[in-house]
Amino acid sequence: SVRVGLTGLDAEAVAELVRATCVRAVDEDAVNSIVERTGGNPFFVRETVRLLDAEAVSDRATAAEVISGVPSGVRDVLRRRIARLPAAAQQILLQAAVIGRDVDVDVLVDVAGDEDAVVDAVEAALLAGLVTEPGPGMLRFDHDLVRDTVYSDASRLRRSRLHPAVVAAIERRHPGDVAALAHHYVAAATAETAAKAVRYAGLAAEQAERRFAHREAASLWEKAIAAFDRSGAAAIPEATRERLLLTLNLIKALALCGDMAAARRRRREAMDAALPLGNLELTARVAASLAVPHKGMARDFTRTAWEIVDVAEQALVELPAGEQSLRASLLATLALELEGSATPRGEQASLEAEELARRSGDPALLATALSGRLRQSYGITPVGEREVIGRELLEVGKTTGQVSVQALAHLVLMECAAASGAFAEADAHV
Repeated sequence: SVRVGLTGLDAEAVAELVRATCVRAVDEDAVNSIVERTGGNPFFVRETVRLLDAEAVSDRATAAEVISGVPSGVRDVLRRRIARLPAAAQQILLQAAVIGRDVDVDVLVDVAGDEDAVVDAVEAALLAGLVTEPGPGMLRFDHDLVRDTVYSDASRLRRSRLHPAVVAAIERRHPGDVAALAHHYVAAATAETAAKAVRYAGLAAEQAERRFAHREAASLWEKAIAAFDRSGAAAIPEATRERLLLTLNLIKALALCGDMAAARRRRREAMDAALPLGNLELTARVAASLAVPHKGMARDFTRTAWEIVDVAEQALVELPAGEQSLRASLLATLALELEGSATPRGEQASLEAEELARRSGDPALLATALSGRLRQSYGITPVGEREVIGRELLEVGKTTGQVSVQALAHLVLMECAAASGAFAEADAHV
């Protein structure tokens, strides 16, 4: 007999299989998620597609939410394979699953407390095809589905007791891995670990922002706020300011990833919390928190809009002259909030914001100011001014490396080219 070792299907073949068997439309991101979670295993792919089809009928969840689960057929197969392992190996496999899909064996030994038992468990899991060894001292669950099955089959109590042990080991061995530390401190979900969950979630969010992963940053800021509330500090009146500062970071991240509806809702909540404090600078920062480069409508159509305009104007008069960055953001906020209004104040503010931003030498601030100029330019029929703004936005986006700003610039330039009848140029910008 001949034994043939089969690898998973490649991404193209998985996409073909998914689209040939799934009744609901599946976009490229969903296909990529299926490839990652299943490792190209055709059975796992088909079971995930069956789950997608079932949810398409009930329409209870998005494709991303469905894919994040484990199909029952896959779970049953994996449970049988896991059950064949010795009980001690199953326990160590759970500890590995709590660590994550990629596992540092030294961390696993620290958590298990018995190196020989870890070696025996790893060898058993390797023979069962549940894990692989991608490098020295490293383990990797063969598929996300394997790790998720092991993890979700344990009780919440058992998992919550394991996360503190894991995070203690990671903090000793890899103190710079703030993303992993944030994940485990948040998962520990205790009042005792809440302060560290806030700290590391914030550090991980800042790390995500530096690589322009704004949606990931927003999720991390939300976790930091939830951990802050869990700590009990939110009940202390003096802590309101600290919570508001976390919320400001969340609002900015939501705005930068394009979720303006959520950003506006959070800003309204923040404004309600900030106004009673009587701290003009803090309230001004809340007012200016949506001043980011953005193509769509940033304007708020609730009563909060006029509160924001009033706070911005008051702060521009009363705040120290040295607050140039905040002043430019407040002026850009006026340009955004007064778009389409009868007063010329919006356009005047956009010009002042641009002047301040140029003097500051901060390209990110200039991109925000130009976004305000852009919103005010739609009251002008000729497209020449918008084209100038678009071209400068493109240069600023290239200077800062912000792909979202470059995309905004191309969108503006596409509109300008189409309005001028230069359709080939418009296509190039698309």
